Amino acid sequence: MAYSIRSRTDIDLEFSASELTGALGDSVTVLPLLVALGATTSVSLPHVLLGFGVFQIVWGVYYGMPLSVEPMKALVGLAIVGALSSAELAAAGLLAGGVLLAVG
Repeated sequence: MAYSIRSRTDIDLEFSASELTGALGDSVTVLPLLVALGATTSVSLPHVLLGFGVFQIVWGVYYGMPLSVEPMKALVGLAIVGALSSAELAAAGLLAGGVLLAVG
């Protein structure tokens, strides 16, 4: 059983079991990285989780599909091993977001 709504861009959004399992699959890959980031750096885990969740929902509703977070996973990996400081991570995230926005 699926429930569909229309977004601002007239794209059908479907809330079904397959969408739920896809969301859980994305969470299983992202959450361990974010927890490791919070445990190994001075980055505030609640702020990262809140920002991540809000932007996933906003862009998912706007575009009607989830967005890839692969570049962010690479940046988190660099921050975990100490190659990026918190400020560098924030700057890299903003730069990557700007590039993806321009390309999109």
